[in-house]
Amino acid sequence: MEFGLKGRVALVPAASKGIGFGVAKVLASEGCKVVISSRNQDSIRKATEQIVRETGNREAYGFKADLTSREDVDQLLVSARQKIGSIDILAYNTGPPKPGTLTELTESDWDYGVSLDIHNLNHPETTNHESVAVEHREAEFGWTVKIPGNGVRAKGNNVQWDNAGAYSD
Repeated sequence: MEFGLKGRVALVPAASKGIGFGVAKVLASEGCKVVISSRNQDSIRKATEQIVRETGNREAYGFKADLTSREDVDQLLVSARQKIGSIDILAYNTGPPKPGTLTELTESDWDYGVSLDIHNLNHPETTNHESVAVEHREAEFGWTVKIPGNGVRAKGNNVQWDNAGAYSD
């Protein structure tokens, strides 16, 4: 299927496996230049090699980045732009805090989940360089897709996370 994405530049953080990997692979199949990231260097190397091998798109690149670290987010943006230019598509793939009841989750668990959204690559104060959202506005083109993780669909007495915040069912 042709979506008219050939030659576009896509950044898919947290994409060494799962949903992010699938999104990156489809974008590469459509002819996008793709940058993916993971906290684990070996995982991101293997995922990048697999995307190149399975799609035939040699413009797939992987960088190590912990999305809870402002410095890593800044460096990911710098590295991506140096490697492939302005970012047309941001498919932001991170989840909420780990599933659990309100009494099971620690403050650290909450801080981790919230920091994934706060340090995201579209936040205007993400970096000394312009955020992806500013870049899209100036180019008059750009897509940002926020993909929630599996924790959003947790059932039972687990914490749920949505755009409005967290609640317990």
